[in-house]
Amino acid sequence: MTTLSQRKQLFASFLVITTAWLMLIFWLYSSDKSNALDSIYTQALVEAEIAYNKDITYRRWAAQMGGVYGEISPHLQPSPYLDVPDRDVTTSSGKHLTLINPAFMTRMVHDLMASESGLKGHITSLTPIRPNNAPEEWERKALEDFLHGSKEFHEFTSYEGKTILRYMRPMITEAPCLKCHAKQGYKIGDIRGGISVTVPMDKFDTSLDKLVTSSFYQYLAIGSFGFLFTIAIYYFLFRNEKIREKINKSLLKSELTSRENEARFRSLFENSPLGTLLLDKN
Repeated sequence: MTTLSQRKQLFASFLVITTAWLMLIFWLYSSDKSNALDSIYTQALVEAEIAYNKDITYRRWAAQMGGVYGEISPHLQPSPYLDVPDRDVTTSSGKHLTLINPAFMTRMVHDLMASESGLKGHITSLTPIRPNNAPEEWERKALEDFLHGSKEFHEFTSYEGKTILRYMRPMITEAPCLKCHAKQGYKIGDIRGGISVTVPMDKFDTSLDKLVTSSFYQYLAIGSFGFLFTIAIYYFLFRNEKIREKINKSLLKSELTSRENEARFRSLFENSPLGTLLLDKN
């Protein structure tokens, strides 16, 4: 193989190995980025599930207590949708109180949750008593799926140009719930509605950016090191090739010189008109 062919082969193998290395680094980075995104989505799902479980827990407590009373004020007015005995009472000291049932409590908690954390909660049903509890289209589909055995609904989607998580699980009728819902025909074990939670994903953007940026610089360093290491190896091989080329040229030149001297000596020996005597040190 000629020196030119060897150099071409060396350069071709360098391109192949370098391309393969860069493709591997890109694949690893993309995989890490995907894993980081999955991690963020998992965190959002956990947050939505915690919000739902919190709602169900205090609703169950409030239902077992038969509701709680709060003092009527500009911030708390009697619910026109709560038709139960003793909805409004007056204490012996003259305070006017109104009953806060689980649904009323949930709405107030959701308002507070939205202002403090950005999470949007909504208590809804296919047969709502309160018009504002009517389901949105995606909630209606989830509620219909619950009636057919589905236990949970969630989706990551875009809303008003932002990514959000929509999460929903059903509410199951328990004995204390019948105080408010028996008139609607619900029985224990029936699905009477659901609670949805909407999580804005922009609150996780900072965490995702940090994970992706850290991963990017990590693989950039690994890729750069590997690229430089490959260059160093091929430089060493190329340099050795140059050295071998110089040695070969030197050996070839020495061989040619020896052959020229041998030919010259043979010519003198064969064409000499005189006798020749060879002597050595012995």
